[in-house]
Amino acid sequence: MVLHDSKGNFIWQSFDYPTDTLLVGQPLRVGGVTRLVSRASDKQNTNGAYTLVLEPERLAMFYKSPNSPKPYVYYTFSKQKFSTGARTLLSRPKFNSTMSFLRLGVDGNLRVFTFNDKLTSASWEVTFTLFSRDARIWESECQLPQKCG
Repeated sequence: MVLHDSKGNFIWQSFDYPTDTLLVGQPLRVGGVTRLVSRASDKQNTNGAYTLVLEPERLAMFYKSPNSPKPYVYYTFSKQKFSTGARTLLSRPKFNSTMSFLRLGVDGNLRVFTFNDKLTSASWEVTFTLFSRDARIWESECQLPQKCG
């Protein structure tokens, strides 16, 4: 959604205010919109327990427990990790990367979805998962606050 004034000047666009999803080219900025917030559930479009926050020194993932007054960090991407080039989220898109989006799920996991038009059913496919059962690929799903106890 884009709002213009009576003279056609740009005022506001929803693209600058992501919720739980980032589209290709949609930024998170330090000093601007700095976070993604998970949904409470797949059917409930209200803020959930998980937040991905861009801070000056890191990208941090927070969990807000119903029993705790303050959220705690359960995962961070530090400057060092970014500067070494060892971790790049969309370094090798499986299909057309312009048809991809990144979502912070209701479970606190970070996933990339890509549209696969090569299948007869043409559908969205998960092409990256930060926390998985196979920790050799990326990170163990047991790092998720509500996953392994």
